[in-house]
Amino acid sequence: MILYQDLNSFVPYNCQIDIYEDFYYVQHFHRDYELIYVIEGSVEVTIEDKTFTLNCGEYALILQDQIHGFETLVTSRVWVCVFSSDYVKEFHKLIGEKISNESKFLPDAVEHSLLLKILINGEPDRLTLCAGLTLVCSIFMRNVELVDGRESYDKNILHRMLKYISKHFAEDISLSKMSEELGYEEHYLSRCFHSKFGKNFKHFINEYRVNYAKHLLVSENKMTMTEIAYTSGFQSLRSFNRAFVDIEGVSPRTFR
Repeated sequence: MILYQDLNSFVPYNCQIDIYEDFYYVQHFHRDYELIYVIEGSVEVTIEDKTFTLNCGEYALILQDQIHGFETLVTSRVWVCVFSSDYVKEFHKLIGEKISNESKFLPDAVEHSLLLKILINGEPDRLTLCAGLTLVCSIFMRNVELVDGRESYDKNILHRMLKYISKHFAEDISLSKMSEELGYEEHYLSRCFHSKFGKNFKHFINEYRVNYAKHLLVSENKMTMTEIAYTSGFQSLRSFNRAFVDIEGVSPRTFR
């Protein structure tokens, strides 16, 4: 399941700072940048189709519109800052539509000490945030190689599609209904979807529903299999079981 985070996509001067123990978050997608710093332990980071380990003392910067998720294999304590482009306007203009094949970076000792003081261990005001996050972006650009990442579609469409799916996945959803609702030609949306996610719409929806069902199987012990199937958007228990086995390799009952 890929969650779409509307709050972290269009709110001016959005900045959310949190510290997570044993950090875990399903794959998600938003327009804001995201800065990660590992205080203790290590965390496995997946960005698009690449997975790497971020260890204690290491940083990673996730760029706009990158699908990403986190998993702690043993233990971790992680500082996370999600921030809008308002805080790093010059960086945002410089990077444009470019992307990086690397997200991990390491500041030098002086820079690291400064970031700890003004960002990670402090309570920064807006101006301090602008300064600290601009420093982060400067270090990032010094450490990684940027490449042309222009896509053949408008990224606003992806935001609108994922927002629509997160709202309607439990209904009788289809690409044709979504294209009509969003006001785009169906074939064009299909091409955009496959270009970004590498799979067709039907398979993506089934994965989304199965992942939602997995959450219910673990957290809602009193729900029956039939209730979970329909709540997750499947039209029958049989179709639920078939999709679950195809994607997870085991039946929902075995998974539970």
